[in-house]
Amino acid sequence: MKYLILTIIFLIPMLGANKIKAHHAASTPFVDEMIVIEGYVTDFNFKMPHVTISLNVVDESDQKTEWMATAPAPNSLQRRGWKADTIQEGQYIRLIGKKSRFGKPMVLLDSRTFNEDADDFYFEVNPATNVVTRVIRGPTANVDLSEVEFERLPLNLEDGRPNLHGLWGRLPGRSSPRAAGRENVPLSELGASIQADWDPANDPIFTECAQHGLIRQAISGMPLKITQNEDHLIFEYEEDAITRTIYLDDRGHQNDEYSNFGSHRAYYQDTKLVIESFNLNSRLTSLGGNRLSNQTTTVETYEHVHHQDFGSTLQVEIVISDPLHLTSDWTMTFPKYYDEDYEFLEVDCRVPPS
Repeated sequence: MKYLILTIIFLIPMLGANKIKAHHAASTPFVDEMIVIEGYVTDFNFKMPHVTISLNVVDESDQKTEWMATAPAPNSLQRRGWKADTIQEGQYIRLIGKKSRFGKPMVLLDSRTFNEDADDFYFEVNPATNVVTRVIRGPTANVDLSEVEFERLPLNLEDGRPNLHGLWGRLPGRSSPRAAGRENVPLSELGASIQADWDPANDPIFTECAQHGLIRQAISGMPLKITQNEDHLIFEYEEDAITRTIYLDDRGHQNDEYSNFGSHRAYYQDTKLVIESFNLNSRLTSLGGNRLSNQTTTVETYEHVHHQDFGSTLQVEIVISDPLHLTSDWTMTFPKYYDEDYEFLEVDCRVPPS
């Protein structure tokens, strides 16, 4: 059997001024205290929405417990050279991560700031001597965007409709663009009071692998694939493997039942696709919380433009209204970039151990 001792350090993209966060698993279910665990790997889950490593850990009393280490999304780690076979079942590893706030057998693989030329790495160690036998690093993920040839697709289909067809994601080697306006939530007194009582440790997406609601999914930085048909569009989201059908006729609002994506009216307006949604369940809008009520309505617009440097770009805007939890409309905008070569990663969310 091959023995491997890993010390893993992940660089998490900067999300806002002086804040470092990973995927949803990086919220306050974890504390800043670092702990070390080691044991035999039972599973390496290199799948969406975030990578997990399960291992059997034996304590000082010879009691065996299965632990889980959670990490960023696999497409983030791919940019650092990680693959589905980077860690294998049966290997003996040592992990350093943030401790669970509730004492659960779980760690968050830490983010550290060090030499910008360094990359994620782990050591292979001889367990008998504790001597490092080699340092394994992923290839650098830096991409010179000035040398990338970006495509400029036709802005319109042959029948004149805006051309939104294709897969839209992030720039090569770059993190997902953060939605402008995401932090500027105009909460009402009621909305602010609900937010004050919110604990990220109770986020159902983290505790139950629940699916995202419309707003949280629409503003996700993960790739989106759009297929245009004559009377409807199909939106496929990599995160959570959600498929959303957008009808251009009255089928979108025939059902008055509330749901995570609600009812909608959709139409083309000049160069844009406009989707007006209502009958939405009350849901959290991001890993930051900010729950909105079931009186929320949204207006999404999608426009294909030619970016000066990055070719075909999908410019997205969402305007959110909630008479109960917001004092005014909440607007967010962000781009997604055409990427015909990207393939969606499989989704296999894992619930934290109890």
